[in-house]
Amino acid sequence: MFLENAQKRYATLDIEKAPYFIFFDTKDIVFQTDNESEATSFLKKELSIKQKNGMH
Repeated sequence: MFLENAQKRYATLDIEKAPYFIFFDTKDIVFQTDNESEATSFLKKELSIKQKNGMH
């Protein structure tokens, strides 16, 4: 999604630069950052938790 489109669609998030990572669950935002390393760490952590709980 282009920065301008994201700014319009998610105006309340105050997205100022790209890339910007936003992760949602079925209800809300669960994590957001403009740092790729932080986004990757979050995903790895979530995947590890799901694997421990037997979820795919």
